[in-house]
Amino acid sequence: MKNNNSINIPFYVSTNDKHIECLRAFIDVFKYFLPNQELRILGYKQPDFVLPKNCIFISMGTQGDVKEWSTDLRNYFTNCSDKIFIYGTEDTFFYKKPSIDFINYLSDLVIKSDELAEMPYKIGRINLVDATEGDNCSLAESPHYEVDLLRHYRDHKWGSWSLYCQNKASNYSLTTQFSVWNKDFLLKYLVDNLSPWDFERQSFKAANDEKYKVFMVDNNFPIYKKEGYSLGTWTNKKYWLHFLSDEVKNDLF
Repeated sequence: MKNNNSINIPFYVSTNDKHIECLRAFIDVFKYFLPNQELRILGYKQPDFVLPKNCIFISMGTQGDVKEWSTDLRNYFTNCSDKIFIYGTEDTFFYKKPSIDFINYLSDLVIKSDELAEMPYKIGRINLVDATEGDNCSLAESPHYEVDLLRHYRDHKWGSWSLYCQNKASNYSLTTQFSVWNKDFLLKYLVDNLSPWDFERQSFKAANDEKYKVFMVDNNFPIYKKEGYSLGTWTNKKYWLHFLSDEVKNDLF
């Protein structure tokens, strides 16, 4: 059932035992912007702080080598019933309220492409964030992507935005950035014994997949985010720190 106050598909983030403080900050920002949205957290050790009511922690077992990252996620998603979902990591933080309607519109595209037998292909993933952040150019001009414009929307209720499809020459078809995923597409490339970086290196293979296509948005985005934690260091605090509760801010900073 669709709810105007929440996203109509599951929302997952993954974490690890070294990122518990980062996870706590991410949850606090998430709760600020999406208080009615259930957040499913895939990790290892149970966090040492009380989770908000909208958060569910799912342990994937004992954390091993970084190369086991893909194996652990694959084991979970293979056995869960969710077909279409959002997945990302806990080290990027929102700095604007995500557009729930916009996300639901895009998730419906993925759902319909999976259900309609007459579709020439299925949508494997739609990115929800600015993929060219830092490039200072549009998606079509980015040196990191090769895309074909599907449609430009003008005066739409979410503002002017464009929908693109990655073509076979594109890079970064696979990413841990917030995206709507078709589980079958994810599992096709989330093979055992890959680090997150190894996973992304399979992008050219995924871009040439005949069954699945990767869609991207530009000019306006459902989720606006900044990297908040990298190599044990807080980053871009001016964008998200003021959204933390006083309790979390005092404990972490």
